[in-house]
Amino acid sequence: MSTSVPSVHQHTLTLASYHCDRTDHLSLWGLCRIFQEASAYHTDPTPIGYAQLIAQDKAWVLIRMYYEIHTMPSMTDNVIVRTWSRGTDGLIATREFQLLDQQEHPLCSATTHWVIIDTNSRRPVRATDHMAEFPSYAEPATSRTSFSKLRLPDLSNIAPIASITAFDSLIDHTQHVNNAEYIRLIGDHLVPFVPVAPHSSPYNHMAFQIDYLVETQPADTLSLHCLATPEAQHFLITNSKGKSAIASFSPLC
Repeated sequence: MSTSVPSVHQHTLTLASYHCDRTDHLSLWGLCRIFQEASAYHTDPTPIGYAQLIAQDKAWVLIRMYYEIHTMPSMTDNVIVRTWSRGTDGLIATREFQLLDQQEHPLCSATTHWVIIDTNSRRPVRATDHMAEFPSYAEPATSRTSFSKLRLPDLSNIAPIASITAFDSLIDHTQHVNNAEYIRLIGDHLVPFVPVAPHSSPYNHMAFQIDYLVETQPADTLSLHCLATPEAQHFLITNSKGKSAIASFSPLC
C-alpha cells in the first residue's frame, strides 16, 4: 500500500446545476453521487480501487447507509468533501463522509457499510483480505457509531405509488442499478416534514437510512411502496426478486 494515500481524503467542489434540484439546492441524488465519487478518489490509487478489483473479478457494493442532512448547499457553492475508512469487521467495511462549507461547518454527513463481491457469483468475500494495509481513521462522521438492519412495518401489502424500468441509464459499472437511483426514486415521492419556504431545500434537517437487500439487474422493474407516520416515512422498493431495498426518513433531531 502506498504511503501517499492519506487516512482522510479531501477535495473541494463547486456545485453544478446537475448536482441540484428545482430549488437550485443540492439534491439527494447529487449528494449520494458526490459521496460515491469521493470514495473512488480515495481508493482508486490503491489495490482496492475499481480497476484493481475488477481485474480480479471483484467489486465494491454499498449495502447500507445512514445520512444526516443539516443544510443542503446551493448551486455554485464551493464545498469541501471528506471521506475516510473506519476499517472492517471481516465482511463489512465502514466508510464515513462529510460535506462542509468553506468555514468547515458540517452540512451533510454519512456513515456507510460496503462489501466486496465476487462479480461472477455475486456473493461477498472477506473485505479484510483486501484492506489489511488500507489506512483507517476511527472518528465517525454522524451520530451513529454503529447501526444495523432497519426494522420496518410490513409494506409489501401496500400498493406501489410509482414504478420505473431499470434502463441502461440507471445501471452502473457493477452491472446493477446504482444506489443513488434508489434515492432519486424515493426523493421524488418524499413529503417534507415541515413547511418549506420558497426557494429552500425540502431536505434540510432530515435523517435517513437505506438498506440495499437484493440488487436490481438491467430491464427489471423497481416499484416503490410507502407508509407515512407522524414520526417517519418508510419506503420499500421491490423488483422481480422481491424486496430490493428498505428505507426510513425522519426529521433530524
